Amino acid sequence: FSAAGPLFFESVSNVTATPSIQLGTQRIDGGEEYVYLYNAGNSQISTGRGCIFSAVSGYSVTVSSLTQFGAFVAVCKHATVATGSYFWGMTRGFVTVFNNNPSTAMASGVPVIVGLDGGFALTTGAMTAAVMGFVTSAAASGGTGASQAVIYFTGFGS
Repeated sequence: FSAAGPLFFESVSNVTATPSIQLGTQRIDGGEEYVYLYNAGNSQISTGRGCIFSAVSGYSVTVSSLTQFGAFVAVCKHATVATGSYFWGMTRGFVTVFNNNPSTAMASGVPVIVGLDGGFALTTGAMTAAVMGFVTSAAASGGTGASQAVIYFTGFGS
């Protein structure tokens, strides 16, 4: 049995203004899953931020603007993505993300959803149906230098 897939001639950290792969192409790299996306939003997508479908076209995304709004697709793991650029969005695996909770720390094991400006927020009440991942390494409350948590997640891009 061979797990070898297609040969890619670029790294999953590649960001480009011209598409080098067909949008929606999926790949596995180091046990992490990725999909090739286009940043159709009016804001850059920084590392550790989640993105949602933009409704412009298939596999076009934007950094999320509201908590639990839109279909969470992927996290920008390796390099900041400028508006109008193409990139590999991570759709499944472990990744360091930004804690959107201004006064609440993220403890290990708690469920999270994509939140404001691509950060991640704790789920409460009705939001638990939208769980996107679980914290595996705790983070301090948002707005501090320690506001990053490691999560394991699955996005709709998988």
